Amino acid sequence: MPPGIPLIYWDPSGLATYTASVGGTLSVIVGATVNVGFAFNPGLNGEPFDFGVYGTVGGVAGVDIGVNASVGANSGPLCNLKGIAVQGSATVGPVTASVSASPSSQSVGGSIGLSAGLPLGATIGDTITGTVAASDVQRWLGSP
Repeated sequence: MPPGIPLIYWDPSGLATYTASVGGTLSVIVGATVNVGFAFNPGLNGEPFDFGVYGTVGGVAGVDIGVNASVGANSGPLCNLKGIAVQGSATVGPVTASVSASPSSQSVGGSIGLSAGLPLGATIGDTITGTVAASDVQRWLGSP
C-alpha cells in the first residue's frame, strides 16, 4: 500500500481478509501444494475484527518445485477462506504469485511472495482450506 493512503481506501467495504503464509509445491506434471498461514480481517465498516490460522492442501497439475513465503488478500470475512477453491500459481525467478476462486464461498483472492526452487513454474489445481479463527473459539466457548 502506498504511504499515506489509509487501508479504508483499499478495502472500502471492510470485507477483506489479509494473509501471510509459508508453503511449498512439488509437481512434475501432477503433484501437490501445501500452505499454512495467519489471516486477519481488520474489521472495517461494521465487519467484525477476526484473526486466525489456516492450512491449505491440494492436488495440482503443471511443473513447479519450491518453497515460498507470501502475503495476500481474499474477498470477504475470514470464514470465506474455508472450503474448496480453484487455484493457479506461477513462479518466475524468486517471485511467486497465485490466484484462487472459491465457488462455495463465492470469494476470490490472490497472493504474491518469494520462492526458492525452480526458476520457472506454473500449476493449476483444486485446494481445500481449513481455518481456526478467534470467532470460532468464541463460538465454541459459547460466548456471544
